[in-house]
Amino acid sequence: MKRVFFITAAIILIVTLFKINQGEYFFKNTPNSSDYSKKINDSRDISKNITLKVPNNFKTINQALDYLKNKRLLNNSTVTISISPGIYHEKEIVFNHPDGERIKIIGSATSGRKPNTNDNVLYPNAASRLNALKRYYRTIIQFEDTAGITTGSASIGYVSDILLVGNKRGNNAHGISINKKGTGLSNGTIKLGNVGIYGFHNAGISIKNGGTILSKKGGLIISDNLDGISVSEGGTVIAEKSIINNNQSVGVNIKYGGSVKINESYVAHSGNRGLYILQGGTVVASKANISENSDIGVYILYGGNADLSASNINRNGSHGLEINYGGTANAYNALITNNKKGGITVDYGGEVIAEKAQILHNGDIGIAIAYNGSINAKMAAIDGNASFGVHGIYGGNFNLSKAFVGEKNNIKDKVKVKLKGNAFAYSEKPGNKSGRKNPNGSTGIGKSELVSSSFSPKYNTKGNGNAFIGDPK
Repeated sequence: MKRVFFITAAIILIVTLFKINQGEYFFKNTPNSSDYSKKINDSRDISKNITLKVPNNFKTINQALDYLKNKRLLNNSTVTISISPGIYHEKEIVFNHPDGERIKIIGSATSGRKPNTNDNVLYPNAASRLNALKRYYRTIIQFEDTAGITTGSASIGYVSDILLVGNKRGNNAHGISINKKGTGLSNGTIKLGNVGIYGFHNAGISIKNGGTILSKKGGLIISDNLDGISVSEGGTVIAEKSIINNNQSVGVNIKYGGSVKINESYVAHSGNRGLYILQGGTVVASKANISENSDIGVYILYGGNADLSASNINRNGSHGLEINYGGTANAYNALITNNKKGGITVDYGGEVIAEKAQILHNGDIGIAIAYNGSINAKMAAIDGNASFGVHGIYGGNFNLSKAFVGEKNNIKDKVKVKLKGNAFAYSEKPGNKSGRKNPNGSTGIGKSELVSSSFSPKYNTKGNGNAFIGDPK
């Protein structure tokens, strides 16, 4: 009998040791929040997929991460920090685990239909937007006077189904950020799913000195922060189909070589500019909606670049699209309409492709080019603008082949197209013989239809330099 007992005990001991070695022991001995202090120094590595539950096992996300800090994740194992519904108060979550790409932070499934906080009729103020977000997200992380989730060079495997809420206080308090200190660029990556970022003192998402924040599933709502997205000195944010709205300063702020991809996103109701791109920054915002920002919709300068193809840029408080000092933009097939000032303004060597664009009903000039700026507006429609449809001065350069500049531009004046001081508009077809004769004696451009142009004799006289309309030869 004793022999059987000892044999049975030996078997149990062997199986238990085997489970410990395989990481399965962890499932039976995950610390409860009550014995967290006893387990924090447990340094055993993890070799199988596990789940840490907040608040069942740990009171906070930071406690769960503290538990992991002395452990490596072996055999490609993953750790999921699963957070129950509720409001959790956290200090800044600093993520620096060497196996962070296999650690996930997942809240509870969202509830109901996702709120479009870009709709200022349904959600007219910050409180109504926050309440709508709190109804939708069941897991809410409230940060007190601190940043939200930050990392330097470490990665985070996945964050989803969580609302991050700041209190608009705290220095450098970004919602989610990568900020590598010292020399070199970060190679860290944070992958995001359905995440809301609300009310941080600085940017909702920030990258400085490299790294990537990646969200391809259209899950981000970035609302009521200082800036929506800020990237500088390298680094990439991919946040397609996102809602970036009601941020106090700039919706998307990119400079010094940073890049952002926000195709099919809303950038709206910013307190200043919608997109601000400068000094080598790059934005891809195809099929985006950039509307009702308090100042310029898209402002590009000092070598910044944007792809705005098929985007709507409308009802902004200044120009729809302004480009200066070597900035470039592709606004192919874009709709640029009802902006308080001009539709497109290009100065000081800026360049725009606006083929097939519609530049309509803006509060000033439809297209204004000066100081060696240039635009390719082939097959564009330019009509209903409060001032000139097209205005060029001091070396402005236009390709208006097959464009339409309509009678409804500048309805208070017969002048629809005005070029002065070396401004130059041309057709790609030689000879310009197919041009339509306009009422005041000037000639159309190729197969374009230019009505009531401001040339010969009225505006092509002394003082207008080499203003020219016709074939570039």
